[in-house]
Amino acid sequence: MPDFMPSRSLEEVRAILLDVAGTLYSSPEFDALIEDQANIALATSRGCSVDDAKELLRSQRAENKERFGDPTKVRALEDLGVPREAFQDAAAELDPSSFLVDAPPVGPVLLALRSRGIKVGVLSNFREILVRKVFSCLDIDWDQIDASVCVEDGLPIKPDPAPFLALCERLGVVPGQAMFVGDSLSKDLTPAKRLGMTTVWIETSESDGDPSVVDYRAASIDALLDLLSS
Repeated sequence: MPDFMPSRSLEEVRAILLDVAGTLYSSPEFDALIEDQANIALATSRGCSVDDAKELLRSQRAENKERFGDPTKVRALEDLGVPREAFQDAAAELDPSSFLVDAPPVGPVLLALRSRGIKVGVLSNFREILVRKVFSCLDIDWDQIDASVCVEDGLPIKPDPAPFLALCERLGVVPGQAMFVGDSLSKDLTPAKRLGMTTVWIETSESDGDPSVVDYRAASIDALLDLLSS
C-alpha cells in the first residue's frame, strides 16, 4: 500500500496538476542526459571544460536555492549568462524512448482519474515537444489531459507561482480545488502549498526542501487512484 500521510480532506479536489520528470516517470539516466545539456550549454558559453561548467552550475544552483528558493537549472544558467533557450532547445532534441522503455504506462491512470470527473493538467519546465515524447513512451495520448503549461507559454517557470495559477485557470478551478503531484519539494510542492493546493510527493528523488509542505506521500503516480478512493 502507498505510504500516505493525510493531513487534509480530498473532498474538494476537482483537478490534479502533474509535474513530468520524476513524477510520471523515474529515470536517473535520462535526467543525467538532460543535466548534460545544461553543462554543455554553459561550457560553450564560457569557453571552459564541461567539468568546470558542471561545478559552476552546481554552485549557482545551491546559491539560488539558499537565496531565492529556486534551484532550477534555467535560473542558474541565466544568472551565469546563458539564455534559457540554449538549454531548453537542446533538451527538446533528446529522445527519451530508450530510457523509458520499461517505464510503467501512465495513460490508464489518467483515464481512470478523468472517468471520476477529475480534470488533469500538466505543468512542466520542458518544452511541449519533449513532454509529448515522454507521453508517447508512457502510453499517454495528448488528449488525455485537459490543459498544460510548458515553457512555450512564455511564463516564468516553476517554482514561480505564475504557471501554477495559469494552469488552474485553464482547468477552471481555484487553487484550493487543485492537487499538485510532483517529486520536488522546492520546485513543485512548496509553491503549490503556498497557493493553497493539496500536495502529493512522489518520492522518486531525494528531499530538496521542507517536507512539512507535503499532505500525502506516494511511491508512484498510480497510487493516486488508491489515494482518491481512501
